[in-house]
Amino acid sequence: MGKTFSELLAAKRRVKELEQRVKELEQEVLTLKGQQTYIGGGPSGELPSPRVKIEPQEINYDERAEVLSISNVKSPLWVTTVQSSNSMEPLVDIGHIVVLSQDPKYLNHLNIGDIIVWERSPSNPIIHSIIEINQDGEGWYCRTKGLNIPQPDSEKIRKDEVKWVALLVAWCKQGQTLYSKHYG
Repeated sequence: MGKTFSELLAAKRRVKELEQRVKELEQEVLTLKGQQTYIGGGPSGELPSPRVKIEPQEINYDERAEVLSISNVKSPLWVTTVQSSNSMEPLVDIGHIVVLSQDPKYLNHLNIGDIIVWERSPSNPIIHSIIEINQDGEGWYCRTKGLNIPQPDSEKIRKDEVKWVALLVAWCKQGQTLYSKHYG
């Protein structure tokens, strides 16, 4: 026996309501203790972009001196070329210059998508993007992922293991020689 027109309309409305509820539940799954968790991409399928707190008015260019500057950036800073990894390609590649900061203004306000350098041993710093920020019984942690690697890093990175936050990437020609300078 066939459905009446009214029954079909009611069923169609119910399907739309259920689809909306599924979207709401998917968003709830992404929200954990007030933190967005993006493992393998966000709701759009993409990882959020880095968003350090540099205001547009803090970026200045002196035409006479031909100098580009960013004000209100405190030391310590580390300006270095990336040497031994393609895990963050194409955003950060071997030879690119990265400006990193240890300013608490950045370290204390990390967001999903920010690029950090973390280390468990000084001989093995890792530069990856934050894909998850959360809390557990031991406190704050984040998880990271190289943009060019299919799987996230398995480690929970604790606050004290986050050593630097990337403020700027300068895309340089391939084969750039090692450059590393600390300020502050």
